[in-house]
Amino acid sequence: MRRILELDAALSALPCGLAGQANDQLRARAYLDGRAESAGYPQVLQVETTSRCAMRCSHCPRTWLMTRPAADMDFGLFQRVVAQLRPYANHEALALMHFGEPSLYPHLGEAIRLAQARGLRVTVSATAAAFDDRAVREAVDSGLSRLRLMFDGMDDETSRRIRGPGAGFARSLRQLRQLLDYRSRQGVRLPEVTAAMVKHPHNRHQWELFREQFSRIPGIKCQLVPFSGFAGNAPQLERLQRLLRDDAAEAREARRVARLDRRACFYPWQGVTVLCDGRVVPCCRDVDGACVLGDLRRQSLLEVWNGEPLRRLRRAFLAGDRGNPLCRRCREGSLGIGAPDPRRLRAAAALVRPALPRPVRALLRRRAHEAR
Repeated sequence: MRRILELDAALSALPCGLAGQANDQLRARAYLDGRAESAGYPQVLQVETTSRCAMRCSHCPRTWLMTRPAADMDFGLFQRVVAQLRPYANHEALALMHFGEPSLYPHLGEAIRLAQARGLRVTVSATAAAFDDRAVREAVDSGLSRLRLMFDGMDDETSRRIRGPGAGFARSLRQLRQLLDYRSRQGVRLPEVTAAMVKHPHNRHQWELFREQFSRIPGIKCQLVPFSGFAGNAPQLERLQRLLRDDAAEAREARRVARLDRRACFYPWQGVTVLCDGRVVPCCRDVDGACVLGDLRRQSLLEVWNGEPLRRLRRAFLAGDRGNPLCRRCREGSLGIGAPDPRRLRAAAALVRPALPRPVRALLRRRAHEAR
C-alpha cells in the first residue's frame, strides 16, 4: 500500500489526463505481464447508492437473481468511499448506479455534488418513468454531468411488458419533457441527456420508431443499447438473448463480445464496484454479491485492491479458471472496458513518458519493476 500511496502523491500533482494515462499503463502492464498485484491506483466503476427499485424488468438480472436486502447506502459510507477516489484513476467519471433505481436515493443531490466537487463527472442511468419531479430538480440543480433515461417501449403496453407495472411510456415522456423544460428555465446545459432503449425481443418492432422520434427532440441524444446476458447466470436472460440472434447488429455485437472474451477478463486489473452496503465486487455484473472482494465499512479501497481475494481472482483468471460463482457462466469478459493491447500500450507509453516529470518517470519505472 505504501508504494501506491507514493505513486498517488506523485500522480495527483500532475494534470489529470496525463496522470490518468500513466496510471492506466501501470494497470495494463500488470495485466499483460500476468501479475497478481497491480502497481496502479484503482478505478471505482460504479457506486450503488441504492439497491431499491420499483421496476420488474424482464431483461434485468435483479428481477431474477437478487436475494440481498434492498437498501440505501449510508451517506457517511458514501462520503468515505468518494474520499478515496481519484479523478485521474477514474477517468474523471463516476457512475452512481448498479442494481437499483438511483432516483430513489434520498441523498441523490448531495451525492452528486460531493462527487463532482472532487473532480468526478457523475453519470446516472434511470428508468424514465421512475425519474420523478424531485429527481428532475436534483439532477439539474446539482449539476449532474450525464443522465441516461431508459425508454424500453414506445407505448404503455410495451413498456409494462418489459419493465413491469411501474413503467409507462406516457409518464416516461412527460418526465423527460419536464426535465428538459426545467433545465431550460434554469439556463443551464447539464445534465447531458440520453434517451436509451435496450434492444429487447418485445420492443424490436419499435426500434426504428424510437430512433426516429427521439432523434427529433432537441437537446438530447438517443441510443439503442445491445442486450446483455449479465454473466450468464439467469436462464431467463439467455432465452431472451437467443431471440435476438437473427438481428444483424446484435449478431455483430455477439461476435465482438466473443472475440474479447477469449482473453482473461481485464476487470480485476481495472477497477471494482461498490454495493450499497459497502461490499466490493469485481464488476457491474455482480447483482447479488456472488464474488465479494472486501468491505469498505472495515477496509480501505487500497487494502481491497491488492488484498488476497482480488489477487486470488487475478491468478485464477490468468490460469483460465472462471470457477467462481459469478464468472463461471459469463461470456462477456472485459465487456464495457475492453482489454489492453500490447502494441497500443507501447505506442501510448512512448507518447506519455516524455511528458512526465523526470522524478515521476523514475517512480513509474520502480513501480513497474517492483511488481514483477
